[in-house]
Amino acid sequence: MKLRDIIQIETLQLLSEDPHRFQASFAVYLNQLGEEASQKLKGSLIFDKGQQYIETIEIINTGTFSPVFSADISEFRLTLRFIKIDTVVLPERQELAMKGTFAFFTEIDEVSTDRFSDYRYTGSWHTGK
Repeated sequence: MKLRDIIQIETLQLLSEDPHRFQASFAVYLNQLGEEASQKLKGSLIFDKGQQYIETIEIINTGTFSPVFSADISEFRLTLRFIKIDTVVLPERQELAMKGTFAFFTEIDEVSTDRFSDYRYTGSWHTGK
């Protein structure tokens, strides 16, 4: 999933700013969920001005949505955290919390966290010069 596919750039709005970071909100589009469900999502990001990268992206729902037939998601939060090593931005952590129902009787209550660490460069370094 590419960030430029999730973040609707033309909708970015500055929420707050300090000398080191700024926080912005944006409209979200997740291809896997489709247009209707994506309209029930909003996003925010924190940008590190000094290092010039997005530290965190958070996507939450603004209302119940149905990503597939007979599923209703009432609570949704996706948090993506990144780190910068030298000049490369890498995923550090991904958190997902979701609640809802499926097929009217089955409760959905999912919480998952993925952590990425111990990065090692194994190829030849190309600087583009």
